[in-house]
Amino acid sequence: MSAPEIRSPLATFHPRGPVGAATETSLSLTEVRLAIVQVQARQDFAGEAATALEAALGLVLPGAGRFTRHGELSAVSIAPRTWLVTAPLVQDGALHDRLAVPLAGLAAVTDQSHGKTALKLSGPMSRSVLDKGCRIDLHPRAFGKGHAAVTTIDHVGVLIAQTDDVPTYYLIVPSTLVQSLLSFLVASAAEFGCSVLEG
Repeated sequence: MSAPEIRSPLATFHPRGPVGAATETSLSLTEVRLAIVQVQARQDFAGEAATALEAALGLVLPGAGRFTRHGELSAVSIAPRTWLVTAPLVQDGALHDRLAVPLAGLAAVTDQSHGKTALKLSGPMSRSVLDKGCRIDLHPRAFGKGHAAVTTIDHVGVLIAQTDDVPTYYLIVPSTLVQSLLSFLVASAAEFGCSVLEG
């Protein structure tokens, strides 16, 4: 008997489809189904944990305020000795199990796939949308491709990462608050035109 599919907290969210002005600079706002695992190295084993995590993921761990990617795997530094690791959600618990064995005794490995939801906001006016509620400076001189930060957007705690120069942003937020954040983003994007939760 197979396990039930994880239900999106946005399954009943409306509106969907085109919202606001239809322009050449329209935006896309979608949910990205990710496996999300937090890894916090034990203080006395920080170096060993980092080495083991890099070997398990096949990438070099990022420094503060950055993220790195290898194939479909990503790691974001969110605090000292702490990373958020993501991968496409294929099988419930698979990413956690992949990391728990090599990190046993070295770090706490916590599956947060059910507790967090990822959104992707992409398009030339994405920065303008986020600037209406984001507390950090997203101008390219301060925050660009490969940057990440833990901040608040419209009073909601968010992990934000910029993945390209379009710009495209990934926003990871507690699942209980994602509808609130999405409502803000839809309202903020309406003046530019936005495709919401399609595909």
